[in-house]
Amino acid sequence: MNAEPALAEHGGDLAAIALRYGIPRERLLDFSANVNPLGPPAALVRAFVRAARNRDELSRYPDEAQGGLTRALAERFSIDPACIVIGNGAAALLDAAVRVRRLERCLVPEPAFSEDRRSLVAAGTTLVPLQLQPSNGFRLDPPAAIETMRRQACDACLITNPHNPSGSLALRGDIGVIIGGARDLGALAIIDEAFIDYAPLASAIDIAALEPETIVIRSLTKFFAVPALRVGYAVCEPTLARRLRATLPPWPVTSAVSRALVAALADRSYERRSLANNAREREHLTRRLRDLGFGVTDGSANFLLVELPPGSPSATYVARDLIARDRIVVRDCSNYAGLESGRFIRVAVRGRGHAGRLVTALRRFAKAG
Repeated sequence: MNAEPALAEHGGDLAAIALRYGIPRERLLDFSANVNPLGPPAALVRAFVRAARNRDELSRYPDEAQGGLTRALAERFSIDPACIVIGNGAAALLDAAVRVRRLERCLVPEPAFSEDRRSLVAAGTTLVPLQLQPSNGFRLDPPAAIETMRRQACDACLITNPHNPSGSLALRGDIGVIIGGARDLGALAIIDEAFIDYAPLASAIDIAALEPETIVIRSLTKFFAVPALRVGYAVCEPTLARRLRATLPPWPVTSAVSRALVAALADRSYERRSLANNAREREHLTRRLRDLGFGVTDGSANFLLVELPPGSPSATYVARDLIARDRIVVRDCSNYAGLESGRFIRVAVRGRGHAGRLVTALRRFAKAG
């Protein structure tokens, strides 16, 4: 049977899955969406509620420049506020980044997240693939990337770091090499750092604030567990930032959302707890899956790329069976370009109890099952 659209796309459409399978949405355990299992910071929720109850604020248009949120980000990273562009989610900012230069040929390491590819294709950009190898954990080879860009006459590259779906991390120095190589070729470097909060030392934000042809895009809602709020930001040199901002609609974020994220950014204790929890639970889930004979790529994000054991059913079958029998939703990676079709699923890092449910359910597909 064909893959369900909700399984083959980016996941998170629990309403469609619930309707298709006749299961109440609240009964589904979602491992397809990579959201911080600690839930939103208490400070974020309090700030959001206060702003939503403020009748005067509700009667005014939001600050179009998102000054409060922009200043909070600028202070966090010690960069010029003029380098920051707020958008209605990282995907909207990626769309704008692709349009701002009318890109013709863009290097895309594969496997690649389908939403990233879609933004490029929708803009009429030709994708130039650079195949990453499972044998070395899908690690990026900067010299190979630069040489491919030169040979294929690319005017851009799109790099996800940590890589999605493998979670493989390119160190800051490697990203710097790619940015420098792209600059020498006159190409735009777009760095998607949607999950870099779990490996903050590898971020290239300060590089992007100085380089004239580099854009770093980040999410503000995955790490803080509020994907419903749809907030992201881009960092680039001020002239490029102005051009990027001009391609976006006005008032991309509401006042209540902006205030909530400012409060979240100030909660450094939440960040420390999140990093420690993610590292601990990622290692635990990795070990348990490998003990069952599943292949798990070493990664630095809050998700795991899992290769099914030899002889197991396809990823599509496994994903559908987990919903029907266990009410567990995982990400079927069959539509990721550059991955062997039908052999991989991606699962989020969640709490110990939820991980136990997933491992128990996957046991029937294990090599000795």
